[in-house]
Amino acid sequence: MAGRTKTRRTGQGSVYQRKDGRWECAITHGYNEKGNPLRHRSVAPTRKEVEDKLREIIVNLGIGRPAKDSKQTLANYLNDWLEQTVKPHKEPKTYRYYEQMVRLYIVPTLGNLKLADVSHMKIQAMLNQRAKAGLAPRTVQAIRATLRRALNLAVKQKLIGSNPAEFTDTPKNRQKSASFLDLDEMQKLIKVCSTDYVGGLIVLGLNTGLRVGEATGVCWSDIDLDLGILQVRNQLQRVNKVFLLKGLKTDSSRRNLSLSDNVIKALRQQKANQVLWASSSKVKPFNPLGLVFTTTDGRPLDPKLVDTHLKALCDKAKVKQVSFHKLRHSVATQLASNGVSLSIIKDQLGHSQISLTVDTYGHSVPSALRQASDTLDTLLESKPK
Repeated sequence: MAGRTKTRRTGQGSVYQRKDGRWECAITHGYNEKGNPLRHRSVAPTRKEVEDKLREIIVNLGIGRPAKDSKQTLANYLNDWLEQTVKPHKEPKTYRYYEQMVRLYIVPTLGNLKLADVSHMKIQAMLNQRAKAGLAPRTVQAIRATLRRALNLAVKQKLIGSNPAEFTDTPKNRQKSASFLDLDEMQKLIKVCSTDYVGGLIVLGLNTGLRVGEATGVCWSDIDLDLGILQVRNQLQRVNKVFLLKGLKTDSSRRNLSLSDNVIKALRQQKANQVLWASSSKVKPFNPLGLVFTTTDGRPLDPKLVDTHLKALCDKAKVKQVSFHKLRHSVATQLASNGVSLSIIKDQLGHSQISLTVDTYGHSVPSALRQASDTLDTLLESKPK
């Protein structure tokens, strides 16, 4: 007959005799993502031995060590993390980002290690190796961030005592001057945009600094042409070869922008163009997402296609070739150099932190400050009334 469970205080576990005569202890040491308790069990021939094991487990848990060393490899753990935690709860774009970091950079170097054997020194060596091989600092930082996030869950699940990725360092970003078009080049590019069916998109980018996904994801329902207001709420993403509209994640990304007269003119022309395209298109339904910018048969615009057309337009305008993202830099630089505050530029671009705006476009501020100083000087020297 199995022995009775020995009564213990909460958090001290339980001890009982099994039907086979051996003794077993059990203790709850956390909860999984679904809120179910995580329990560790151990078996011994006698009550004394199993109670000794229980005391050892309690001590380990008390100082942050796992109840037992996990035999699971880091590769298996990360795969489970991606499939069970990331994929069901994150956007497909986020899942692909983490999956790429794991598959290309983490698993090839550390994947065969047992989870309990992954130390901060081994992680640091891997990060150093990646940096030395020429990987961009941002990518090295992304590798560390992915591993850190994944191992935080392992700590919560008591699989490891602490997160070894917390104690690692990554190289600092190399400061690069943002490439952009000057004002004369921007004006020349706008003049040739009417010759291409993505020209309206380029005009919008040159006047707002939208990200390419935000610009290609603008719907007619987001625009009030009479008031000249654009509500930036969505972005166009390609998921498993299918284009979908996805909501923007942050409050700073979701913003209302004022449209200039030349943008409103381009948008009215775009609406007229779509009416003509729809009448002759063999693709039905035409533009089912209600997008402002599409191909001539109503399909969403792929960013690579946009950049191809943009570079051709740059050649036609006889200005340097830039990507759509560089239009964003051009807008911000012109605003900063002409006295618009970095706080306003932050809101215009949808940056989450003003530090990003300062780091990227602060180089343009001195000229604006000089302009402000000259203006104030002129005012102060003017004769009082």
